[in-house]
Formats: sequence, C-alpha cells, structure tokens
Amino acid sequence: MVAYFKWINNLAMAIGAILGGALIAILYKGQILGSDFTKGVYFALGVIVGVIIGRTVSSIYANKRLQKIYALLYTECDPERFIKEFTPLNERVPKDIAEYMVGRAHLAFAWEALGDFDKALEMVGNIDPTELKLHMLNTSSLITNRRVTLYTLMGDYEKAKEQVEALKALEEVAKKRSTTLAKNLEQCIRLNNARIAAATEENTDVAYLEEEIVLAGNAIYKKEIQLALAQFFERTGQEQRAAALFVDILKDKRGLYTERVAQGKK
Repeated sequence: MVAYFKWINNLAMAIGAILGGALIAILYKGQILGSDFTKGVYFALGVIVGVIIGRTVSSIYANKRLQKIYALLYTECDPERFIKEFTPLNERVPKDIAEYMVGRAHLAFAWEALGDFDKALEMVGNIDPTELKLHMLNTSSLITNRRVTLYTLMGDYEKAKEQVEALKALEEVAKKRSTTLAKNLEQCIRLNNARIAAATEENTDVAYLEEEIVLAGNAIYKKEIQLALAQFFERTGQEQRAAALFVDILKDKRGLYTERVAQGKK
C-alpha cells in the first residue's frame, strides 16, 4: 500500500531519521561526533528507529487513505468517483510490481460497473501478471478472473472459456501453495461457468447464482449477478422471474450499466 504514496513514505522516513538522530544528539548534548564509538552506535540506532517509526506511520496513513478510496467503489458503489481518485494514484506506481496490476483490476471493475467493457478490458487485457517482478499467485488469479467476467459480458464466450481454463491451471498451482486460494478459485470457476451457461445454454446453476445474490456484499456485483440470471430467465421463457429481478435491480439506483439494461425492460 505504501507504493501508492511513495513520496509520503520517503518524507516520513526522512523526518523520522532526523528526529531520531536529533533526540540522541540532545541526550548527549550534541557530543556525538567525537571518538566515542558507543555514542556513534546510539546515534545510528536513533536514526534507524526513527526511520522505522516513520515508515510505520506512513503505512498506517496509506492503509487508511486507500481504504477510504476503495470504499467509493465497494461500499458507496460510486465507480466514477473511484476512477477519478484512484487512477492518478495507480499511475504513480512502478508498472512492474504487483500493486500496479491489482490497482488495474480495481479500475477494470469500476469501468465494468459503468458498462464500458472495452475500457475495463484495457485495464487487464495487455499485462501478463507472470511478468511482474513481484509475481504473486493471488495477482494472477485476480486478473484472470476479471478477464473471464469481461469476456462473458462482451459475449466472447470462447475467450471467456479460455480464461476459465487458465483459472483451473492456477487452481492446480494453488493446491500446492495455498489451500485457501485454491478453494476460492474453485468457487470462481464454478461461478464463471454458471454465468457463461446462463448466457449460452438452456440450463445453468440457478441455485448457486441465487445464493450469490443473497451473499453479495457489494451492490455492483449483486446487480451483475441479478442481471445475468434475469437475462437467463428471459431467454428461457421465465418472464415473471426475470421481471422480478429487473425490478429489484432498479432499487437504490447508483448509475450502473445493470440499471440501464433493467430500465429498458420496463
């Protein structure tokens, strides 16, 4: 998280070093530049401790600031404000570290919420997470899962299925490294398969999608699943069930693409 506020982190560490060194100098009444080795060690320790404290403070600040910005998207469901505030932050981050790609995934979700799928895909479609200096399995999984969703929404089901296969490969790796991630990937694969089936087949895992709607903690995601299920019901001749979902999507409007689609069904 510090990567998003590097200049603040550097400033905090510099101030911490100065204050730490100054405190030791005061304790020794400024007599720290002589030949006394012990005084020199204490002075160095004071500087180091100051740097550590400065970095800790900057990390706390960065975390609070980021959580506030993330809340724009995931709590307040305001993708436009999130894009406006987060984009310049993410562009400051080096392009070859995991934080940059994770940031792009958040931006992709925001553009997706507005219905600009091309822009969303631009965020995650051109960078291979395996090329990151700080490659993480979590990052690869996040990016790949976002791509599946976007290709599904864009109607490119073959590419969506290719990305599902990529998720399966990541799941196999995760089984050897992180059972928690492996289980999460298993659920992602099941969800994506259900969404693709809802868009292309006569049967899908309706119960699972309905459960996702109930459990969804974010209105953007909830309305996306509701829309996928509503369109499935509409396509398979279950008009009443589709209509109920379209009505529900229009409650508590947030300016999302799902609401525009549902509005056109009234």
